[in-house]
Amino acid sequence: MVMKRLSLQRFWCAVCLVAFASTALYGCNLPQERSSPTFAAPETLTVETSLGEESPSGSGQPGLDVCSALSTEGGLLLGKGIANDLSYSPDGERLAVASTTGVHIYKSQEVNEFRLLAEGRPVSRVSFSPDGALVAAGLSSGDICVWRVSDGQPIAAFLGHSEIRNLSFSPPDSTLLSWSRDGEVRGWRVPEGTPIKTLESIGAIGPVAFSPDGSRVAVGWGDSVRLWRVSDGTFQTFKSPGGTLQNITFSPDGEVLASSGEEKVIYLWEVGNGSLLKRLEIGPYVGVRDLAFSPDGKFLAASLEGEASRGERGAVSLWRISNGSLVKRLEAPAEGVMVRVTFSPDGNRLAASTWEAVHIWHVGDGVLGTTLEGYGGVIRIAFAPDGSVLASSSASGAIRLWRTSDGDLKFAAHDPSNLSYDLPVYAVAFSPDGKLLASSAKEGGVLLRRVMDGQLIGRYGAAHPYWVTSLSFSSDGQLIAAGAWQGAVWISQVADAFVR
Repeated sequence: MVMKRLSLQRFWCAVCLVAFASTALYGCNLPQERSSPTFAAPETLTVETSLGEESPSGSGQPGLDVCSALSTEGGLLLGKGIANDLSYSPDGERLAVASTTGVHIYKSQEVNEFRLLAEGRPVSRVSFSPDGALVAAGLSSGDICVWRVSDGQPIAAFLGHSEIRNLSFSPPDSTLLSWSRDGEVRGWRVPEGTPIKTLESIGAIGPVAFSPDGSRVAVGWGDSVRLWRVSDGTFQTFKSPGGTLQNITFSPDGEVLASSGEEKVIYLWEVGNGSLLKRLEIGPYVGVRDLAFSPDGKFLAASLEGEASRGERGAVSLWRISNGSLVKRLEAPAEGVMVRVTFSPDGNRLAASTWEAVHIWHVGDGVLGTTLEGYGGVIRIAFAPDGSVLASSSASGAIRLWRTSDGDLKFAAHDPSNLSYDLPVYAVAFSPDGKLLASSAKEGGVLLRRVMDGQLIGRYGAAHPYWVTSLSFSSDGQLIAAGAWQGAVWISQVADAFVR
C-alpha cells in the first residue's frame, strides 16, 4: 500500500458529538434532605384541548400546534432517531415507540409503521389510555400531547412542564400523571383536560414510577426509595443496599416494587411495609437499563447492558417472582446495549429497544419474531455527487444510505470488526463518481462499500491507532485522505483497499 503521512503544524481538531438522550442511567449523589411536598393550584397549569377554550395561561406557547408535525419547510425527514420508550395498547394491537423524531405507531407483529405523530419532535415518553382509544406522549420540551389513535388527531395539549421523565394513565378514570425533570408530578382528567392536584418539590433526584392505580409515586432518592401518597403528600422511606437507584417499577397489583442500582442486583420490595423480599443477580452484565413486570405479575424482565469493550451483547433476562429463579435470557441480535423493555398486554411478547432497533420476542420459546429497524442517532451525513442518495453514520457504528427523492432506506451496514456495536462512525465520504462510499472503521481503519448494494469491497488496515474523523477523495478518485483528530492525515491509493 502506498501511503504518506502529512505532519500538521499547530493542528487543533475538536470533535463535537451530539448524543441524543435515551433512557439514561441516573448517577446522582446522595441529595440533601428536602421538605415535604406541597400542592400547586390548578390554575398554574396551561391546558389546550380541541373540546374547549384554553385555560388561564401565561406560557405564551401555542396549544395543539405543539402536537403537530414540526415544519421542515418542504424538507424530508430521514431516519427514526433514537428509541426512548415503548408502550403496547391495552388490546395488544398497537406498539408505540417514542423517539427523538416523534411517536411511531406500529400494528403488532408488523414492521411497517402505521402512524407517525409529532413528526420531527423529540419525544421522551409514551402511554396508551386504559381503553386504547388515546395515546399520550411527553415531549422533550416538557409539553404533553394526547391524540386519538383512530385518526391521529390531537385532542389535548398540557404545557409548562420541564422534560418529561415518566408518563402514565391510571385506570379506571383515565387520569394522566406525569413526572418531569424539575421534580413535579402533575395530573389531568383526559380528554376534557381538567387539571387535578400537582405534587411539587419531590425533586429531580432519580427514577420515578407511578403505582397502577395512581395513588402513589415511588421516587429514587439517592440510595433510598421514597413512596409518596399523592392524596396528601406523605411518604415512607426504605433504603436500598444497591447504591444509587437507577430503575424502579411497580408490579401490576401495586404490592411489589422492583429496583436496581449501581450493584449488579435487582431488589424486590413489599410496598406495604418496605421489607426486602428477594435479590435477583443479573450475572455477567454491566448493569440494568430498565425493568418491567409481566401483566399477571408473575415475572420480571430486565434489559441488561453488555460489556462493550469485550464485544458482549446486551440481553433481556426473565425471572419468576415466586421463587426468584431465572427463567430465560434473550440475547440482543447484535448491539451491546438494551435500553427499554415492555410486555404485550397478554404477556406473550416482550419488546426491547436498543440504540438501533426495537426487537420483539415470543416469551414462550424465546424466539425473536420481529425487528423494527431504522432507529439510531446520526453523527455524520454526506450527499452523493448527483444528490440522489444521502449517507448517514451513527453512534453505534451503523452506516445507512437513503434515497433523497422519497426517503426510502437503500441499505444499512456495520463494520464487521465492531462486534460490540459501540464505536461511532465519525466520517463518511462518496467517491467523485458516486460509486463508492468510504467510512471510518475501528482503530483507524477505513472501509469502502459499493453504493449500488452496500457490499463491502475494500478495507484499509489500521495503519495508525488514531480515530479517523474526516475523509475525502481526490478529484480523480484515485486517492483517499483520512484525517485523525490527534493531528495526522493519511493519504492512500484507493485501488490498494480493494479485496482481491
